[in-house]
Amino acid sequence: MRKIIILIAFFLLLTLVGGCSSNKGEETRSTIVNKEVINGNYYFMVTYKIEGMEGNFEATIKIDKKSEYDKYSIGDEYIFYRPSSK
Repeated sequence: MRKIIILIAFFLLLTLVGGCSSNKGEETRSTIVNKEVINGNYYFMVTYKIEGMEGNFEATIKIDKKSEYDKYSIGDEYIFYRPSSK
């Protein structure tokens, strides 16, 4: 019984440490081209460039807090973290 408790504690610890990963992704500077509220959820539509790639990319980013949504206007720079390609 003691071994089972130790194993459970060990796996719980591994789960907690794994969830604290500091890798948020790649910091990406973008420009807000539109703001929308859909079903009570806040979204920014942004365009951005990736170094070494041609053209602009578009993304829709869900904003968790209304205060953050209200802080930005169309045309403002917005920094978000996209998944790392490494």
